[in-house]
Amino acid sequence: MARVFRCSDGHYFTANWGRLLLGSAHFGETKFLRCPVDRRWRMAKPVPAARLTPEEAAQAKQYSL
Repeated sequence: MARVFRCSDGHYFTANWGRLLLGSAHFGETKFLRCPVDRRWRMAKPVPAARLTPEEAAQAKQYSL
């Protein structure tokens, strides 16, 4: 199941849990991973989908891990 994440630079994207387990470092809920928007290493946290604006949800659907 894909979850929505927001990186420390403010980008929104979706990620599958299996991909996160293999391609990131874990610090509780926060993950250190390569942001799919600009391909830079950043910290990212999950975001409840209900709190996203339509623009944020569109960006999250556009980019995924």
